[in-house]
Amino acid sequence: MKEQFHSFLHGATPARQEVSVEDSGEAPSCCTTELAPRPIATVLLGTALVHVRDRSGTWQTVRALVDSASQVSAIAVACSTRLGFRPRPWTMLVSGISSTPVVSVKGIVECHIRSRFASEPALTMQAWVLPSITSDMPRSSLPADIKDRFSTLALADPQFNIASPVDMSLGVYVFSSILDGRKIQVDESLPTAFSSIFGWVLIGPLTAAASCHVLTTPVSLATSIEALMDKFWTVEEPDAAPSSFTDDSWCESHFRAEHKRLPSGRFQVPLLTCKPVSELSLPGSRAVVLKRFKSLDRKLMSNTPLRVAYCDFMSEYLSLGHMSVAKLPGRYIISHHAVYNQSNGDLKIRVVFDASAISHDGTSLNGCLLQGPKLQQDIVDILTRFRVYKYAFTTDICKMYRQVMVAPEYRPLQHILWHASPHDQLIEYELNIVMYGLNCAPFLALRVLATIAEED
Repeated sequence: MKEQFHSFLHGATPARQEVSVEDSGEAPSCCTTELAPRPIATVLLGTALVHVRDRSGTWQTVRALVDSASQVSAIAVACSTRLGFRPRPWTMLVSGISSTPVVSVKGIVECHIRSRFASEPALTMQAWVLPSITSDMPRSSLPADIKDRFSTLALADPQFNIASPVDMSLGVYVFSSILDGRKIQVDESLPTAFSSIFGWVLIGPLTAAASCHVLTTPVSLATSIEALMDKFWTVEEPDAAPSSFTDDSWCESHFRAEHKRLPSGRFQVPLLTCKPVSELSLPGSRAVVLKRFKSLDRKLMSNTPLRVAYCDFMSEYLSLGHMSVAKLPGRYIISHHAVYNQSNGDLKIRVVFDASAISHDGTSLNGCLLQGPKLQQDIVDILTRFRVYKYAFTTDICKMYRQVMVAPEYRPLQHILWHASPHDQLIEYELNIVMYGLNCAPFLALRVLATIAEED
C-alpha cells in the first residue's frame, strides 16, 4: 500500500495496515454488524450534495456521505458508471471485522469535487469503487418539522430528512479540507450543524426520531502483488499518451484555437474536420443531391401548401444571412427535405439537411467530422436541481444552432442546391451557420453557450 494510508497498527504486521471505515448501513460484503436495540436516538450522519466532474468535463450533482472515520473514500458502481469513469484495476486485500474478506472492490478512480455554489475550492481525491456505499440515509424519512428548525441555514443537503441513496463517501483525507471550524447547536435534541465548503452539514444524535444503529468497524488493506509489480515496472514503462491525443480533447483544443467573437456579438466556430478542408476529398455528392432534388421538386409541385411553406422557410434563411449564393463550387453538396406537421389547418415545417447522405464513393460529410464530447447534462441531474431551490424557470433559445456562424474556410463543405420553382434556374447556395444535421452541431452550440458563461 502506498505511504498515504497511515497504519493504525492494531496488532498488524508491516505488510498489513488497519484503516477505520464507518459502515452506516448495509455495506458490501460482511462489514456490517447490528447492535442490540438499546439506543434511544437516531444518529444522523452528515450528507452533502456536491459537484463531481464527469469524464467529459461536465459537473454533475451526487449525494455524498461526509465520513471522518474512514481513511479511504468510496464511490458506488452506479454513480461511477453514470460519470463515465473507468476504474483502474485494484486487487488489494480488503477485510472487515473479524478479518472477513471483502471481495467486491471494483477498482479505483480519481474524482474532482467542488461545491454546488462556487468553483473554488476544488478537491481531488482517489475513491474505491464499491457495489454500494450504504443503505438509504437516513434509514427512514424524518418529520418535516425537524427540517424546518434548520430553515435559516444553507444546508449542504437540503433534503437530509428524506431517505435517499448515497452515491459516495468522503474520507478523512478530504475531511479536513471540507469543514471550516464553525458550528451551530440549534437544540440539544437535534444534530449539530457544521459549516463546510458545501454548506451546513448536520451530524449528531436525534432523540426525536426512531432508533438507528451504526457501527464503526476496522478494515484491513494489504498491499497486492499487482501493486508491487506495477511499482517494479514503472521505470520500464513508457509515458502514458497525453489526454490531448484523444478525439474529445482534440475537439476541445480545436474549438479554443479557432473560435472567435464577431463584432456583431455572434460567435464564429470551426467544423471539427478530421483533416484540413484542403485535404478533404468528397466527390460524387452533387450527382446524388441532383437526383434527390428532382424528387423533392415533384413532391412540392403536387402539394401547394407544402411548397409555399418550404419556399418561405428558404427565403427566411436567405434574408437572415444564414445562407448566401455560393461564389465557387462546393466541396460537398448537402441534400435537404421537409419535416412537417399539419393540425387544425396549421402547417409547421422544418427543412432538414442530410449531412450523412453517402455519395457513390461511400463518403459523407458527417463521416469526415468528429462528434465532440457530450456536453448535455443528464436529465436526472436537471430534475434534481429543481428540488434544491424554491423557484425555477426555463427558457428556449430561438434558432439556437443558427445563431452560431461557421468560419468561412469551412463553408465550402456546406453547399446546397435550391430554386423556388422547377422553371427557375437551380442555384448553389452556401450555408453560413451551424446547421442541424451535422454530428458536431450539438457540441459547437453548447460549447458556445459555455464560452458565453465563462466570458460574460
